[in-house]
Amino acid sequence: MNRYILRECYNYFMFEGITMKSIYIVVSHTGTWLSHLIRWFTNSEYTHVSIAFDSSLKELFSFGRKQPSNPFKGGFVIESIDSEFFKRFDNTQCRIYEIKTSVENYNRLKERIQYFVEHKEIFKYNVLGLITYMFRYSLNRRNAYFCSQFVATVLSESEIITLTNECGLVKPMDFTQIEGAIPVYEGKILDYHSPTQLLTQ
Repeated sequence: MNRYILRECYNYFMFEGITMKSIYIVVSHTGTWLSHLIRWFTNSEYTHVSIAFDSSLKELFSFGRKQPSNPFKGGFVIESIDSEFFKRFDNTQCRIYEIKTSVENYNRLKERIQYFVEHKEIFKYNVLGLITYMFRYSLNRRNAYFCSQFVATVLSESEIITLTNECGLVKPMDFTQIEGAIPVYEGKILDYHSPTQLLTQ
């Protein structure tokens, strides 16, 4: 059953006189063989994580498959809930969180991710790092990440979160424990509508 935990979502809000902005963390489980393998090793409900700058989720930034039909070609990807990937894996389950952060940190995060967008061809999927993660060893490789390693890196570098572990040892479910993270939705990703869309229906 799908659950909309919040009915309202604001891009800006005021907290003690400080203007804040929202980012969105999406943890998901697609049902691919790799996601089942990760679930088995981590004993986690969700096995993939992406980051977005608005609740429409038209652009989700992460590391994963570059082609839905090819599990062996991976790297930096810009996903979308309307993409071919989620149509192919149409039973993908997800949980969405909203995180409030300062405008300064928000802009720092956008600049960091923009670098990945502009240089996406140099980035590879950190397959070796994912393997060593299974043995609780963090392997950092130049221009190579897996999904949770990427999200942990950019959030940490933007000073939105403070890590208690190495980026290469962070798993997708760890992002559900971020202090102040607001749960927005849980259910099939194809059934999701942003809270602002719900308010107009």
